[in-house]
Amino acid sequence: MKRALLLLFFASAAAAQEVAVLGPDPEVVRLGEEAAVTLVLDGAPEDATLLSVPGVDGLDIVPEAPRRSSFQSLERGRLVRGASVSWRVALVPRRAGEFDVPPFELHAAGRSLRSAPLRLEVLATGAGSGEHAFVEVSAPREEYFVQEPVRLLLRIGVEKGFLEAGLLPLSRLNLDVPVHLRARWLRGLPGAAAIGEEADAAAGGAGKTFAEDGAPVHATRVLEAERDGRSYLVLECERTLLPLRSGDLRLPGPVLGFAYATRFREDLFRGRVPEDARDAVVHGAPLRLCILPLPEEGRPPEWGGAVGRFTARAEADPRRLEAGSSLRLALVIEGEGNLESFEAPGLQGLAGFHVLGKIEEKSRARRQVVYDLAPLGVDVKEAPGIAFPCFDTSPPAGYRVLQTEPIPLEVLPRAGGAGVAAIAGGETARRALPGLDIRALKPIGAAPHERTQAGPSAALFIGALLVPWVLALCVLLLLRRRALQRSDPHAARARRAAAAFLRRVRRPGADVSGAFAEFLAARLKCKAAAVIAPRLGERLEAVGVPAELAARAAALLDGLVAARYGGAEPERGAEAARGLVGELEAAFLSHGSAA
Repeated sequence: MKRALLLLFFASAAAAQEVAVLGPDPEVVRLGEEAAVTLVLDGAPEDATLLSVPGVDGLDIVPEAPRRSSFQSLERGRLVRGASVSWRVALVPRRAGEFDVPPFELHAAGRSLRSAPLRLEVLATGAGSGEHAFVEVSAPREEYFVQEPVRLLLRIGVEKGFLEAGLLPLSRLNLDVPVHLRARWLRGLPGAAAIGEEADAAAGGAGKTFAEDGAPVHATRVLEAERDGRSYLVLECERTLLPLRSGDLRLPGPVLGFAYATRFREDLFRGRVPEDARDAVVHGAPLRLCILPLPEEGRPPEWGGAVGRFTARAEADPRRLEAGSSLRLALVIEGEGNLESFEAPGLQGLAGFHVLGKIEEKSRARRQVVYDLAPLGVDVKEAPGIAFPCFDTSPPAGYRVLQTEPIPLEVLPRAGGAGVAAIAGGETARRALPGLDIRALKPIGAAPHERTQAGPSAALFIGALLVPWVLALCVLLLLRRRALQRSDPHAARARRAAAAFLRRVRRPGADVSGAFAEFLAARLKCKAAAVIAPRLGERLEAVGVPAELAARAAALLDGLVAARYGGAEPERGAEAARGLVGELEAAFLSHGSAA
């Protein structure tokens, strides 16, 4: 059995190993330029080898020698050391066009691995109009710590006269500024994760619209600027990345694409028609950041992995209560940091209280941990302060412990004279705070209970021998499940699709068409822009949606998109979309699609 468990462990570890792909960098090049892609394999096994390079007509693919490196990461509040091996591969086009590059094959730890396929777009040599537009990405600093959020500023500039007279519309998208930003790393890249949902950029902001990876988004700010004697309209938006490991973090240069013309003619039916329409592309400079490891020195033993700049305070309700009654003690942590990923402080062994459990609310700017406590006697005079250890990135950076103030309490004798054992047992756990569902609380410790003495039996001895093996098997199966979830982020996105849709349409002034498109895209495992297409009904039928329901979904999306770019959503559009989402979810679940 021990051998079987070891085999299961190694199989689980192997399943978690995957080839990460960074690039192409840039995604769009002109003929005569080259792009690069980087293949990254964690674990750095000694036998790691790039087995074969795919052949693509018109594209030379030239790999470089492998490079090994070590890094530090943070997992559930623990600092972890790791290693990786990477290959940089040059992509040199010999003609213009779009190139689909098949997966690269690697060998590592006795097994074969394949990367994801990728696409490179190559424009003709004459493409370009860099004097009329620019794109750039910047960060406030060059150095950050592991899991310290990096706030990026994206700036897109288009010369005002060129915008008004030369730019052409982008396909079906009705944009204020018809330019297309390509920067796939905004959704995350090897070694860093994007903070927030994919739809946040599309839903937020009321500024002018442009396209990002095929979907319309709003600029956070719109301003005007002068460069080299030219007047530009500048669109700004912010994105945040969370670095997951130490080392160099390279963000490929963003690419801005658009279509323009210099000569037009007037047509009786079509209006202003371009005579020399052409595509153009502008490249921004790449951004390189240094991600520093967190120091071992000075790290408090109770540190749970919090990194950033925080404040902490505590709130208690009620402050006058009977012994054994529920006390809601809330720890509120605010600031800029990895608020959604660290381990919250535990209150096990808190003198004078029985800890029943806790619930948490997380967002990018605030974390609230609500502990459900029961004071054990009238001698309890206050809710003690809570220690919150963190790594403070404010200069000089270092580990610090934020301490909340104690909160005075008045604990009254319990009516009926129940003893401490009854209070600490299940009686308090069955009482709910106003507005707080006690069933959602995480238990922190088991309540003491009375046991009758009985002699050990043979079954007890057998159970004692089997329990460790069963637990080990459960842990390995859990690791396997998590590895599979990490390897298929599309399935996780699909499972959350309906809930994400409902959250978006509840917001004031919600973009119902964008929310419905994102729901369908999550279930079809593609980008939102890809579902706004003529064959949507056929694609839905292919994954098990009944033909009549698929046709209604496609018709509703067409109507919502048309109305959105006409200036308003159709009446009862949100209600119709909510009803269809419920029907589609039932169809997806019954068919087992994207589960």
